[in-house]
Amino acid sequence: MKKIQIRVSTLISRLCAFGMAILGFSLASCDSDNGDEPLMYGTPTGTFEVKGDVETEDGADVKGARVVVKEVNYETNSGQEIGDAITDADGDYVIEDSYFPISKVRVCCYPPEGLEADSVDVDLKYKGGDGNWNYGTAKAEVDFRLRKK
Repeated sequence: MKKIQIRVSTLISRLCAFGMAILGFSLASCDSDNGDEPLMYGTPTGTFEVKGDVETEDGADVKGARVVVKEVNYETNSGQEIGDAITDADGDYVIEDSYFPISKVRVCCYPPEGLEADSVDVDLKYKGGDGNWNYGTAKAEVDFRLRKK
């Protein structure tokens, strides 16, 4: 009679492969109730672009200001940063990112010394996409006119 010797790593590998085969599913198992359209798993996404110009009250371009896009949390008056940029020599910035399609964001401008920070709440309206999984693209333009401290 032969002894069967199985290594622990081989056993774990085979159990994992079996579990993946059992837990796996076909496209047919992802069908919606009416059978027309497959359901997708995960998180829907949308692409947003926020761009603009940062100037002082007297019209001078502000180079080196940090502009941040945040989720809006009205309860705590804070939010997670979801994109940022630094203004160029002309005071221009562009922030592009793909993220969960949030309809309200706060755009904050943190200028160099001597100028006051500012922020604006913006409604993003997504266009294109299928509306189920991909919400398309939202664009907004936010210009800042900063006061001196």
